Amino acid sequence: MRRGIGVLAIVTMPIVMLISAWIQIATGEQLPGFEIDFMHSIGLLALFFVAATAEELGWTGYATPPLVKTLGVVGAGLLIGVIAGAWHVIPLLQAGRSWEWIAWWALGTTARRVCIVWVYTHGGQSVFSVSLLHAMSNLSWMVFPVMGSHYNPMVTGIVMVTFTAALLLAANAIGRH
Repeated sequence: MRRGIGVLAIVTMPIVMLISAWIQIATGEQLPGFEIDFMHSIGLLALFFVAATAEELGWTGYATPPLVKTLGVVGAGLLIGVIAGAWHVIPLLQAGRSWEWIAWWALGTTARRVCIVWVYTHGGQSVFSVSLLHAMSNLSWMVFPVMGSHYNPMVTGIVMVTFTAALLLAANAIGRH
């Protein structure tokens, strides 16, 4: 894994979630303060990393290389993102989420998957780096005020799409498509 890619894997989702919180506050939403228990967060990160690695071995280690070869980074990310989003529909409905909530969540998840595919292809095809990004996504959601209860998938979805588009545009500008 390249150092810059490792840093990107670690900071992407905390930045996305902090921007999301800032937007929610700026638009008048009342959010409780962030209360982060460092030891609890380290334990969660370890658990999330194990689970993310198991998931990423399939989505990234197995499915991504042939899809990137035929569809490119964005096409592979979009296809895997849509499939992963569809995979979560029934559990999200069972958790009481509305169709609107699920649609916005799926938008953010699909954009995150494009980012993950980019990190994978530009980070030496490291499942470790994308597992770290995935685990940081889950942790960032959990430390969002009151264990994710104030998470707004519309705001975060739009922020994630913007972040991913900016990453792709910047990478293209410096010749790292």
